[in-house]
Amino acid sequence: MSKLFRFIGCCGLSLIAALSTSLLANADVSDQKSAQIEEITIVGSVAGAKQMTGAARFIGPERLEAFHHSDIQKVLREVPGVSLQIEDGYGLRPNISIRGVASERSSRITLLEDNILIAPAPYSAPSAYYFPTMGRMHAVEVLKGPAAISQGPYTIGGALNLVSTPFADRAKMDLFAEAGSDATQRLHFTAQQPLGDQVALLVDAHHWRSDGFQAIDRSDRNTGLSITDYTAKLRVRSNDARHEWVAKLQTTQQSSNQSYLGLTDQDFGQSPTRRYGLSELDAIETDHQQQVLFYRFKMTPTTELEVALYNNEHARNWFKTEKLDIDGSQDANTFAGKNWLAVIQAINTATDASLAEDYQSILDGAEDTAPGSIGLRANAREYFSRGAQAKLTHSLQTESIDYDFEAGLRLHKDGEDRLQRDSTYHQSRGKLLLDDLGRWGNAGNQRQTAEAVAAYFQSRITFKSVVLSPGL
Repeated sequence: MSKLFRFIGCCGLSLIAALSTSLLANADVSDQKSAQIEEITIVGSVAGAKQMTGAARFIGPERLEAFHHSDIQKVLREVPGVSLQIEDGYGLRPNISIRGVASERSSRITLLEDNILIAPAPYSAPSAYYFPTMGRMHAVEVLKGPAAISQGPYTIGGALNLVSTPFADRAKMDLFAEAGSDATQRLHFTAQQPLGDQVALLVDAHHWRSDGFQAIDRSDRNTGLSITDYTAKLRVRSNDARHEWVAKLQTTQQSSNQSYLGLTDQDFGQSPTRRYGLSELDAIETDHQQQVLFYRFKMTPTTELEVALYNNEHARNWFKTEKLDIDGSQDANTFAGKNWLAVIQAINTATDASLAEDYQSILDGAEDTAPGSIGLRANAREYFSRGAQAKLTHSLQTESIDYDFEAGLRLHKDGEDRLQRDSTYHQSRGKLLLDDLGRWGNAGNQRQTAEAVAAYFQSRITFKSVVLSPGL
């Protein structure tokens, strides 16, 4: 597969170079002086969404600025055909379904930022443990069914493209700040400056923190988050505006004290924002880095080539309580217990009243447990996602028929490196005490990679009021 990957890459780059040289020599430069190249999008506008095959929805800056949502799930509630499973209340790792596909970690839809695959490892490990910061986005594009034909790997459900702040045609500075309950603070700063006629610089900074809305039993630790997000773009255009290069650097660091441990039915009914003290240590740390180089070439007034090279790297470690072995264990490496979902279900059903009472006492912190009885896992994983993609568009008009053609190619490779560790604790006087730290790899030590070549062709043929849109 890797040989095929390199071969197609060389052929693709050679073809691009040949096309660029040939058309550059023959194009009428004088007709291109006023050409403007827009920010990379898929739909581009509300009108563009209506013209697409299948179903598409464009949520523009006017709509986003009306509410300044930081949670993508609140933005998507107005889109038909999209369903959501709320988890943490902030949309940090959303569960999004389009056209009925599974919603878990948005792993069955294609996630993009500026038309670049953005999930940690879209093919080998597509669960979205990273999701772009919604608070810094300029627009949102939702493509469903046939509209997502160009946005693999998942085209059955659809695709979600988040559009970051675009370049303006003048110097500009924006500042948005808000504060709210639970010590929530959010600051979004954007500045851009033309550096002459051909060069422009844009910087974007977004900071978001909160103490959270839940309360952990017997703990002063908050259940909130801290996210710092920086983006920088440099744009260079040729004198005739037919060539454009954009370099984009983006980094995001997140820390959030989130847990998978839920509540029993009775406890939820009494206090839905409660968290058991057993989840006091639960937290996830993530680091995301992205580098992208975009190139656009206006070959002729009706023909355009777009090329992008991209690299994403993501690291995360979610340390969280996993299981309970009420009898205890000798060490973390051989620990085997019952997961907390099974414990909570045993309490809810009360099929064994005595055992359910013991479980409830442990959850409440009223009962001490045996050494090595509580397992916590460090889910440490590193991801990469990199590749190259190209798109060629061409329009042709005759007296009676309009033709619009689009062809694309993506060469992609991604992977996940999983190194996880189980540690054991016990509960004493309502607090967790470490028994055995365990060795790295005792809960998973594996690598997986995937290579993919994706190509598509689609066209739009318009004859009076009849539109035909074949594609492959």
